Amino acid sequence: MGERRRGVAYRLWLEVEKRRAAQQMSKVDLAKFTGLNRTTIDGLETSRRRPSSRVVHAYADLFGIPRDEAEELAGIVPPQQDMDVRSAISESTVYTDAQKKILLSVIEEFEQASAQRIEQVFENTEESAR
Repeated sequence: MGERRRGVAYRLWLEVEKRRAAQQMSKVDLAKFTGLNRTTIDGLETSRRRPSSRVVHAYADLFGIPRDEAEELAGIVPPQQDMDVRSAISESTVYTDAQKKILLSVIEEFEQASAQRIEQVFENTEESAR
């Protein structure tokens, strides 16, 4: 027998199944506690369509999964990436090289001006304390 096709929300399905098993919860119980029908529950594993926010939040709320994490697992929102602004600009395909250069120089000037302002505030605070 062939392997089942993985759906868009397969990662969420895995997390739900892990938590459901840990709580010894049947799919009938899952349907009752989430208010979702069995077709929706069974489709989470293999559906090519993204589940609605209502469906994702029903699972998240039942199992204590943060909603934003559940949305990410379900493929509703892209995964959060820890990327600084310079990397985001440099790796962007939206901006031309000239635009990237300008944006990066604006950021550099802003950071320098902020650092100077912080120094001034710090110096003024020290002088006031004397």
